Amino acid sequence: MYNLPDIKAFNEVWQEAIVRQAEKLGLTSFDLKQTCGWPLVAGERGLYQVVATPKYKAPGCRDYFYSSAVIVRNESDVFEINALQGKTAAVNSLGSCSGYLLLHVALGRTLATTINVCTTGAHVQSIHAVVSKKADFAAIDAVSLALFQRYHPAEAAQVRILTFTPEFPALPYVTPATESLENIKLLRQALINAASDPNVELKQARDALLIDGFETNDKKIGFHMYDQRAQQILSEITTDDSEQGQGPTKPIPTDVKAELKSLQVPNDTEYVMAAIKAALANRQPLADFTLEDSRSGRVVFPGDLDDAFATDPQLVRDCTVFIGERPKLVDRCTNDNEITAECWAVDKAMTGNLDPSIVWFYLSMERNPGGDYFNLVVYKNGKSAEHIRQKQDDAHQRGIRHVAPFYYNNVRIHRCLVTWNKVSFLQTIAAQYYKGNTLFRKTFKWAENK
Repeated sequence: MYNLPDIKAFNEVWQEAIVRQAEKLGLTSFDLKQTCGWPLVAGERGLYQVVATPKYKAPGCRDYFYSSAVIVRNESDVFEINALQGKTAAVNSLGSCSGYLLLHVALGRTLATTINVCTTGAHVQSIHAVVSKKADFAAIDAVSLALFQRYHPAEAAQVRILTFTPEFPALPYVTPATESLENIKLLRQALINAASDPNVELKQARDALLIDGFETNDKKIGFHMYDQRAQQILSEITTDDSEQGQGPTKPIPTDVKAELKSLQVPNDTEYVMAAIKAALANRQPLADFTLEDSRSGRVVFPGDLDDAFATDPQLVRDCTVFIGERPKLVDRCTNDNEITAECWAVDKAMTGNLDPSIVWFYLSMERNPGGDYFNLVVYKNGKSAEHIRQKQDDAHQRGIRHVAPFYYNNVRIHRCLVTWNKVSFLQTIAAQYYKGNTLFRKTFKWAENK
């Protein structure tokens, strides 16, 4: 919901009207909220179903779609989008559809790699950042900008609209996925009735909130439509640069050797081994740990703890190494932990669903505070990554589609066969990785903020 302090009273009138109309239809208990379309198909995927999508009276809105306005200061020398090269964008969140993803599509892959990013935490703060010259431009949800222009005309007059981004379905009204179809029909009718109620106070509230009706046709605004548009955006902002090879003869890049060797830092090994021992000693299959420099980590043994290290010390195991790199120069105007939290939430969901018949050991840890991540999956004898893909794990798919593209600028996946030495543990990967058989390497690249 658009929740500027200036429209709080109007939001309350609108919410009361919805409740009143629902009660008239006999629906006295229900759960209805407005959410962003991207979380609906990402972090909240599977939790809600769409009831209705609002139509807004604002420049940049059409029917039940909205776009974002790319704004610059009035005195800016930028008059076309290509002139934003090398400029700084104020972004409410790196996981925001309106503030970052649609902007990314508008810029295009090449231009997007040249911009700097300043995260602000909110659209209003992004406008402030542009006005105060902390940033050169920003993408502002069309409804948010129209409301800001109405209630803060003096500050709004200091910026101008350069262009609008491509469209995305407007912020939907949703209800829990467990709600019955009959109640969803009643909620839709309640929204339609509230949107057409001639009550003077309610009409003023609708006008203040820019509400101009609702689309309730499930074929147009169902979950599938939001998901389809989200996938289109992902395909437009991502590239897949693959490098594959067979056998140990393929050269290992110097940077890969360096990052693998960096895992041999004694302090890291001591902490990880301590966490592993704690998991075994406390009969816990999962243990979280924090390094002295605030980095977080997690170790998981999905199977029988008694058998965790009872293996042939020379057993050849299939391993997959994931190395995710964050944008190197993201200037954070405010703390933005949203994507970090989502990243660990996906990690927790995946580790809670590891199949002990496939995975022997799992490690996830930060390689630098708040930055790059390192994940290691060691498979049971005779198992490999293909067995995980065959399971079609929902949490794994959520990480691939809705977290990685916005948290990392690239993800490298290395798969190899190593002779597993239970004594050296982490060093095994560093020492044995480029001596063993390299099955393949693959790099997924997204726009990098330079």
